[in-house]
Amino acid sequence: MQGFLASHHGYAGPKDGAPGPNTYAALQRMAQGGGYTGPVDGVPGPNTYRGVATVLNGMTLGCN
Repeated sequence: MQGFLASHHGYAGPKDGAPGPNTYAALQRMAQGGGYTGPVDGVPGPNTYRGVATVLNGMTLGCN
């Protein structure tokens, strides 16, 4: 996920699988595409997760 966030949502931290403030800020930027309007502060909450879910539910992954 951190690799995807680095490629598409400005994540600049290590790709180590351990989420931290940089990962959460990138998730908040991703969530903006799903209607998230809160701050991009690296502190996720229910609205962050709702926005991410909306984005993910709308993605086409190209697999059968």
